[in-house]
Order: sequence, then C-alpha cells, then structure tokens
Amino acid sequence: MTLKSKAFVLVVIILGLVALSGGLALASAGGGEDPVPAVTSDADAGDENEAAESKDDGDSGQDESDGSLTGAAADKAAEAALAATGGGTVLAVESDDDGAGYEVEIRKEDGTEVEVELDKGFQVVQRADD
Repeated sequence: MTLKSKAFVLVVIILGLVALSGGLALASAGGGEDPVPAVTSDADAGDENEAAESKDDGDSGQDESDGSLTGAAADKAAEAALAATGGGTVLAVESDDDGAGYEVEIRKEDGTEVEVELDKGFQVVQRADD
C-alpha cells in the first residue's frame, strides 16, 4: 500500500470516528427531557377522537419499565382524553395496570385534576374527577 493510500484510509477512519461521536452527542443531548410533553387543548369531543382512532399505526410507544407512554400511542391517548374533558393540560399518560388500555391524568383550567381511562381503541372507559 502506498503512502497516499494509507493517508486516505486514515482520513476515512478519522471522519468516521468524528461522525460517530457527533451522533452519540446528539443522542445523549435529549436524555434529560420529559418523555411526555404537556399537551393543551380546548377542542370539543367531535371528530378529532375518530381521526385519532383511524390513524393507529401500531406503535404503542410503551416504556415497559414504568408503564409510562411516549410516541404515537401517548399522543392519541392524550388527544382522546382531552376531548373527553373539554381541554386542559396532560400531566401523565400511562398504560393501565393490566395493559388493556391507557390512563391519562389531566389538569383542567380551574386546577382540578381528572383521570381518564381509555381502552386500546382510545375509547373512554371511565372518568374520575379528583
């Protein structure tokens, strides 16, 4: 192998390491963020709930370690619960204890908290005002 070829291989290796370390830095940068951002809405319970059901892509987004949800399932559950409560701020989205649905905690504008239980199809099963 010529000196020019060795230099080229060395440059390619260095660039690969730089790209890898940049990717790792980006991946670790979001580690301290809240996995379920607060969602607010004043939407009515109209067609939004039906639209959320029809777009189910199968991504549960479930974190098996503590039951909390992220991703598409959390977004759909939050949207359905907000529609049921007439708006508010989503505090938490979790899978229910037996894994058959979702539990969404919402703080309404008046400061009261509501827990909405949904089935796997994002239909309201129960609502408990605290």
